[in-house]
Amino acid sequence: MKKSRFFSQDKTSFAVLLFFLIMLADLSAAVLGFGGAWVLILLFSLDEFMFSSYESLVISSCAICLILLAAFYAYRTNQPKKLKAIAAANLIMSFLPIMMNSLYYPFPDMLLHIIYRITGTELFNFRIFSDYTAESISVPMCLLCFILLFKLKRGKEEGSGKASFRRTVRVTVTVFALVTAGGLAVCNILPSEAYNVSGFGYLAEAIDESMVKNRAESRAEKIFDSITGETDYSQARETVKDNEAVSVFPAESGKVKMKKISYGTNYLSEKADESKGVFETFRIGDEKESVLKRMKKVSDITSVSVEYGESTVKETYEFAAFYDIGILHLVEIIYFNASVVFENGILTDGNYTYTLETNAESDEIEVFEEEYRIGE
Repeated sequence: MKKSRFFSQDKTSFAVLLFFLIMLADLSAAVLGFGGAWVLILLFSLDEFMFSSYESLVISSCAICLILLAAFYAYRTNQPKKLKAIAAANLIMSFLPIMMNSLYYPFPDMLLHIIYRITGTELFNFRIFSDYTAESISVPMCLLCFILLFKLKRGKEEGSGKASFRRTVRVTVTVFALVTAGGLAVCNILPSEAYNVSGFGYLAEAIDESMVKNRAESRAEKIFDSITGETDYSQARETVKDNEAVSVFPAESGKVKMKKISYGTNYLSEKADESKGVFETFRIGDEKESVLKRMKKVSDITSVSVEYGESTVKETYEFAAFYDIGILHLVEIIYFNASVVFENGILTDGNYTYTLETNAESDEIEVFEEEYRIGE
């Protein structure tokens, strides 16, 4: 069978493609939350749904095995450019462990968990060290490529008497498969905190929960919108029955005096500082449409209440945002909670509370709170 040109020819373009494939795989692993990519998590607020999951370990093990075999194949077929590409990718990963190196992270991390579960020895007591475990793969991989390049340069290509590449593939794949399967067994048979959950299962549950939540909110909003100041309170009560998100309050006339809808706060906006900045630009007399449009871009609505008066309709919107910028032992959490009031569509009042919880200046967590009211 004819070999693909990518495997049979050592062109610069093929080597560059191999380099970018490895780097793209590593970046994808970081985005999926394989671990060891704290800078990316801080910059882009990435969810770590794949962290310490079955899938991350299997993918990591397969990736290491394939990259290792690619290096051996490039050596056996005298393709130094591809060896240089693999070496360069691993060199970059070794120098950027906190930002990248996620593709390799699960495999050595799993080995550390096995050692701990079997012997009780915890090699890395502090997370700051465990973030560098992926380098136990990237550094040796890089050194191996340089050694193989040196051997090629010296003219010591593999001879016919050496073990065939097929045997190398069989042995390498078997070793990685057995270690991965054994690691999963240890982490699950001997209860461990790692590699005993499904990342895709978690994602499926999160998606399902989100869909259920959206359907419930959509139904609640329809009920909320159907109630007006002319609705009989008894009728409104029957309408909102078995719907905790919507509540109604009676007027002396027997009509609805006020209605309120509450939203979940499981997935709040992480633009707390932006919310604070936008809020401080509002002025009494601003139009409702403009205020809501700008606030929705940076924060989430947590509740809306409407109170019906004789000649006015008073609406109160509550917003929230949350941002956790803590890392390692540093705790730094920001909470933004705001309220704006409109009467007949015009802003009449508004305030926010901006709270910071941090241990940056002390061993204990300190709480700093700032309050602001529009017009003061």
